[in-house]
Amino acid sequence: MSSGVQQRKKSDISSQIEHGVSPEKKGPEPKNSLAGRPRRRRRAPGQPLAREWVLGFGLMMVGVLLAGYFLMSRHEKVQMEHLREDIIHDKVEPMSREWEEKLAALEEERDSLKKEVTESAQFKEGKTQLEEQIHQVEDIREKQEHDIQHLIDYKRQMQRNIELLSKTELLEKFGPGPHYVEINLGFDPEFPKGNESDGNTGRIVIELAPVEEMPHTVYWFLEQVNRTLYDGCSFHRNAGHVIQGGPAPNFLSPPEAKLNRRFVDAGFHSVLFQEYSPNFPHKKYTLGFAGRPGGPDFYISTMDNSLLHGPGGQTNYEDSSEADPCFAKVIDGFDTVDRMLLSPVKPGNYRAMVTNVAITSMKIVSYERKKEEKGETLTKDEAEEEKVKNEVIESSKEEKLSKSEKEELVEEVEKKSKYLKHEIVDSSSERKEKEVVDEDSESKLKNKLAEDVKQKQEATERKLENDSLDLDGVLKIRAKRREKRRIGQPMKLLVFGLALANGFVVPTMQHANQLKTSNSLFVATGDVATEEEVDCVVIGSGLAGLSCAALLSHCGKKTVVLESHDTPGGCTHSWTRRGFHFESGPSLYSGFSMDRSPNPLKNIFQIIEEDCEWITYDRWGTVLPNGEKFAPPIGPEGLAKTLKQHGGPGAEEEFASLMERMAPLSDAAQALSSLALREDAGAVVTLLKYPFELFRTLQQGQALNEPFSVIMDEMKLKNKFVINWLDMLCFLLQGLPASGTMNAVMAYMLADWYRPGVTLDFPKGGSGEIANALVRGVNKFGGEVRLNSHVDEIIVDQNRAVGVKLASGKVIRAKHAVVSNADPFITNKMLSSARLAGHLSNEAIEYMNKLINTDAEDGGVPNLKSFIHIHAGIDASGLPTVASEDFPTQWAVVRDWDLPEGVEAPRNIVLCSMPSLIDPSLAPEGKHVLHAYVPATEPYEWWEGLDRDSDDYKKKKEEAADFLWSAIEEYVPDARNRAVPGTVQVGTPLTHERFLRRTRGAYGPRVEAGKSTLPGHKTPLEGLFLCGDFTFPGIGVPATAASGAVTANTLVSVPQHLGMLSKIRLPEK
Repeated sequence: MSSGVQQRKKSDISSQIEHGVSPEKKGPEPKNSLAGRPRRRRRAPGQPLAREWVLGFGLMMVGVLLAGYFLMSRHEKVQMEHLREDIIHDKVEPMSREWEEKLAALEEERDSLKKEVTESAQFKEGKTQLEEQIHQVEDIREKQEHDIQHLIDYKRQMQRNIELLSKTELLEKFGPGPHYVEINLGFDPEFPKGNESDGNTGRIVIELAPVEEMPHTVYWFLEQVNRTLYDGCSFHRNAGHVIQGGPAPNFLSPPEAKLNRRFVDAGFHSVLFQEYSPNFPHKKYTLGFAGRPGGPDFYISTMDNSLLHGPGGQTNYEDSSEADPCFAKVIDGFDTVDRMLLSPVKPGNYRAMVTNVAITSMKIVSYERKKEEKGETLTKDEAEEEKVKNEVIESSKEEKLSKSEKEELVEEVEKKSKYLKHEIVDSSSERKEKEVVDEDSESKLKNKLAEDVKQKQEATERKLENDSLDLDGVLKIRAKRREKRRIGQPMKLLVFGLALANGFVVPTMQHANQLKTSNSLFVATGDVATEEEVDCVVIGSGLAGLSCAALLSHCGKKTVVLESHDTPGGCTHSWTRRGFHFESGPSLYSGFSMDRSPNPLKNIFQIIEEDCEWITYDRWGTVLPNGEKFAPPIGPEGLAKTLKQHGGPGAEEEFASLMERMAPLSDAAQALSSLALREDAGAVVTLLKYPFELFRTLQQGQALNEPFSVIMDEMKLKNKFVINWLDMLCFLLQGLPASGTMNAVMAYMLADWYRPGVTLDFPKGGSGEIANALVRGVNKFGGEVRLNSHVDEIIVDQNRAVGVKLASGKVIRAKHAVVSNADPFITNKMLSSARLAGHLSNEAIEYMNKLINTDAEDGGVPNLKSFIHIHAGIDASGLPTVASEDFPTQWAVVRDWDLPEGVEAPRNIVLCSMPSLIDPSLAPEGKHVLHAYVPATEPYEWWEGLDRDSDDYKKKKEEAADFLWSAIEEYVPDARNRAVPGTVQVGTPLTHERFLRRTRGAYGPRVEAGKSTLPGHKTPLEGLFLCGDFTFPGIGVPATAASGAVTANTLVSVPQHLGMLSKIRLPEK
């Protein structure tokens, strides 16, 4: 037993002794008792309760009382809460609502009383003012009615003046009539036939309305025909009551052909007003202009449409009282018209033909020719007129008139049919004197002018009626002078009409092409004759076309460059607005300021001994997706700094290893000049001029053509910055990532940009100076660059390109070659007439079809995407005036490295340029000029089909501008607020397509290394050569220049080629 138990027992015994109770002796425990269970002791009689019991009972009673109290308090609290809510709901809220209603009623009553007091005080004054306003409205309405009537009279007067001038122009250029036009058609072999004799061609002859009835519309249509604007269009709609034709691609043309632009560019899209004569209604087999005011679509009525298309017939137009201009009638070819009615139509209300009918040509034919073709006999007077004309022409030929004698003859004829406007205002000094008139003399001048016009017109008509020569016999002699007046005539009509309506004299009009004549570099479109012959014709004045032409001229080839635009240079052309000089294309150049350079364009400058003044600088900036900016100098030191700061550990080592691996390829890429290439057997001789360089290039030939990504994989590059940086460089060079860029391109670039002492170059005066230098090279050796000279057709004879036909109708023959610097889609379009006539071999047709095939699944080459641009002049206050690392002249902005499409993702990379930092002459003092664009990442499909005048198009341009501004604001945060009004210009893929004549606005072909190749420059069509970025070696300034050079090399002799190579200065090895 433990000591604790013993002590407890002693304590119990002591307690018993203290209370007089003797301790009991314990006996053995009963056997049935539970082991270890204490036995309960019984209280002896009279023994008091234990204190613990009393205490427990008391605590229990206290708990009961507290619980009862708590339950009672909670119940009362709940009852009080319910009571409070009942009082609020039943008493307070109704009372509150009642008082609010009473307060609102009192406020309303107060406002009403206030209003009554105010009205009672101002009633008389208000009534007086109202009466005055009513009188003012009535006066305004009367004035408006008077103004409307004045405008109607003004409009009628202007229309009469336009008719008068149109009539004068028509009589002078096309004679008094009657006028006939021959329409030649081409039918698809599957087109329904009306007769068994129907073939694949058709012919319609129309006689135009008398000049007195429809002078303006007849003149307009004759100009459209004379400019061959309808050639290549189609009859495309069979509406049952009419057959409609116009600028819609025919079944021989590519679907994306933009024929409507031809009419817009020529200025003859739609007539100037809705002319109609009741004496020439819309009878069956007559022709009318569709739309309001009418054109360029026209229709042939196949039933009497006098009511439907006459005055009041077209109720869907705002002024339903007007009528469609009816201007001609069919006199031959009725069966052809009826055959077109057999065409099935596509579903829908428009009733488009399933297969349209091609308009192969439209031409004006003379009255005599028409009668001879019909087998009719000329009358005595007609025969006499024909005899006189023939005598004049034959005498000119036999006597071989000198130039001065021809000019005298021209002057004599011009005296008979001189422009009235030139007789009214004879010189600029007279114009100035006549323009300074006071108000009293204006009405006298107006009356005098009207009388002069009437007298001159009557005199001119009398002279023309009495002149047996008409104008037909001398039109050929006067072609030079009339050709100069061809373009811009619609504007002259409008100005003349406005002038006579207001009583002012007419200023002399000067067209854009004539503005260029003051510059000796260019030749305007005033062609000397309707046909001429040269050695070579180059279509397009891009860098490739100009490079080719300059070298051909240098070798003695008489070469003419024909450019549609009024500025040469293609994608490098520039323009000026409000004193700011804007660039349309590239702005990053290198290899030009060196005397010895591998740059092909620099080598061409050396051959033709022309160049630009080059400004050098040493850096361009980058903005990364994380917002970091840097613009260290280019070259090895700047590269090392960039890799260290932004590439992280291992970046420098990886890039150094790559440069070491690329060294042999870089040496091979720069060893052999592309100017040594030609596409004939003579290449063996010219290439062997550089035997060691040729060996090095051939040694690396296969590797140079592989994708750059192959080497990146081979090097096992892991640094993300290095990989992204190289991918971006590939993309900026040719629009493709590393997986599609050839090693040759990157080998050349890495060797050029990261060599010691490297600089970037910029032509002083802007990129347009590069084109100007090449133009000087063309001119100095006897060539010509002709602006505003749009080529409509490449003339082919027995599978040989022999010349071109311009939109003006002029033909230029090419003895040696026609070189197209246009893209293959436009080139193919210019061959459509030759295709239809069967002048192309099957091999040539297949070759051209292959060039325009963009379906990759069908073996074609897709196009790269297009661009969006923003150009602006900004206030330079507070901005740096010199480029630096903190404020570079050029920078690239990358938005995201990790997009699925990578660097090719739409609007992922933006290139920005502020060239006025290095060439202040590009902007007015205190200003800067800006240019930002996305490099070939804008899908054409986002803009396709939009009307340039629509709100949707304008909205999309605003969105594009916002995106481009955000890239500019990386370095100029408040650039938008600094913009000079009138200088902000936004370019879209449609802009590229229109002004640069790039089909679908494309940057170029998407030729991926290892998957497809670029075509050469010779074609199966003899005499036709191609150059530009759709041919070898591809996209970029050096590549396009090389393309033009290789084409020129092929067209000159080997000795001439070697002579050019002797003038270039390549880097020393």
